[in-house]
Amino acid sequence: MKSECRMPQLKIQDLLPKDYGYVVLAVVGGTWLNVRHVFRVVKARKDYGIQAPIMYSDENPVFNRIMRAHMNYLEHYPFYAVTMLLGGLEFPRVCATAGVAWLIARAVYADIYVKDPPKRFKGFVPSVLAQMVMVGCTVIFGLRQTSILDSLSDLISK
Repeated sequence: MKSECRMPQLKIQDLLPKDYGYVVLAVVGGTWLNVRHVFRVVKARKDYGIQAPIMYSDENPVFNRIMRAHMNYLEHYPFYAVTMLLGGLEFPRVCATAGVAWLIARAVYADIYVKDPPKRFKGFVPSVLAQMVMVGCTVIFGLRQTSILDSLSDLISK
């Protein structure tokens, strides 16, 4: 009879940082914010009588702003999700916190953009700052996966 050598069964949770669940939840929050945008567009289509696939209206600037706010969100979401998921591998709580700030700022941005577009920077600036935190975390994560930081440390210590 052969003896079996069993490798321990690893779960994905065993490989991820302790607080990575916060990162996952923040990314899911981004999905829910997108659903909010979808509902706003559907309601605006009904209110203004604009059928899909028409994307813009010559007569309804409010519809255009609702649609544009949704499109702008879709343009930014991939960068949010990627930097959140990667940077969160190194700094899960920092990225999750920045991610929640980004979501709130993007919701504020959309609300202001629909009502008074020139004032949208009240939501845009905080979202950019939060995104830069996530980008910074991702850059640090990337550098730590290479020997670049070790090389720099060696140069400095000489």
